[in-house]
Amino acid sequence: MEIKTHRGHHETVGSLVEIVTAKTRILLDSGVNLDDRITLEQSENLFGGRHFDAVFISRYHTDHAGLTSELFSEVPVYIGEMESRIVTASDEYKAQKPFPFANYYQNSKVITVGDITVTPFIVDQPAFDAYMLLIEGDGKRILYTGDFRSNGRKSFEEMLENLPEKVDVLICGGRGITREDINSITERDLEEKAVEIIGKKAGPVFVLQSTADIDRITTMYHAAQRCKRLFLQPLYMAQINSAIGSAIANPDDFLGVQAFLTTGYQPEHYRYQMFKTHNRIGKSEIVKQKFVMCMMPSMKKYLKSLSQMMNFHNGILIDSFQDDAPKPPEADALVKFAQDKGLEVVSLRTSGHADAMALKALVNTVHPVKIVPLSIENVQWFDNEFPQTAIVKEDDLNC
Repeated sequence: MEIKTHRGHHETVGSLVEIVTAKTRILLDSGVNLDDRITLEQSENLFGGRHFDAVFISRYHTDHAGLTSELFSEVPVYIGEMESRIVTASDEYKAQKPFPFANYYQNSKVITVGDITVTPFIVDQPAFDAYMLLIEGDGKRILYTGDFRSNGRKSFEEMLENLPEKVDVLICGGRGITREDINSITERDLEEKAVEIIGKKAGPVFVLQSTADIDRITTMYHAAQRCKRLFLQPLYMAQINSAIGSAIANPDDFLGVQAFLTTGYQPEHYRYQMFKTHNRIGKSEIVKQKFVMCMMPSMKKYLKSLSQMMNFHNGILIDSFQDDAPKPPEADALVKFAQDKGLEVVSLRTSGHADAMALKALVNTVHPVKIVPLSIENVQWFDNEFPQTAIVKEDDLNC
């Protein structure tokens, strides 16, 4: 079995891992390096025109799935079912044709492609439906972690219990590792802090966060409920959360959740038609409420319009992007505007990736012969922590 890591050793994001046997060739993730302006031709050249029998996506974020629709529309692509709903809802919002996924993962259920089997294991991750992937073929076992963590709302211990006791190669990310063995702040810790912060404020509460961070949406929804505030979601977020269904706070299935528009659309516009399907609220009613409003970085203009209709006195903006995730440049402009309007700005974050303790627990569970670190700046950490294990830093590996 051959392993080729097209991205990962020298880039911080943009996962592309190729697995090859004598009969089968698959790809684990098809991500875009978010710091690149990579062209389609450059992307295609990564593979030299080689055909893949299947593509397996660990999570739906751009750094794991950004090339999928451009390069692999003719190749069977596997993903989590809830992930597929999120992708489809996003495509529909953007008026794009939904991607035709081949099939969906079921936790711990084997998928066979040629002489390779792939077993997905659901992981704790800010994304709603992310997976580790166990690849078996040619008598070898490879565990590809994708992104995972131990400080969210899923059971990390239960996931470890399902993994094999021995693998030949562990391909793992770890942007959250530190020099110290300090457990990351948990989502439940953040909820308690959010309740404390919001409870002290009489004015409006805005939360700046990633739309794709489903765990954080849950955290802020619980905090809003406990503080007896309306929880408001922009249409894009509401559309995605409603597509997931009753497992996540959304304006269709949850009391105290409503959708709002940041842009005026004509009644015949397809986004206005989407808006009509949700439990919704207009700006003139929002300004009368006590609320927690989810904000996207692009919403500075909307925040300005609200400031002209209501008093921001004793209000707050909670900056809740992940510690180790890139923040869009528009976010800084929104934060500055909020400060200029008198909103207190408070940072309330945690990591979306495995910390040192979680990585050690994983390695001590699956006992790999070799470790391939990906998207990790501090690769030396692996040499120090696992001196008896071969740490592979090259792009190509036979196992």
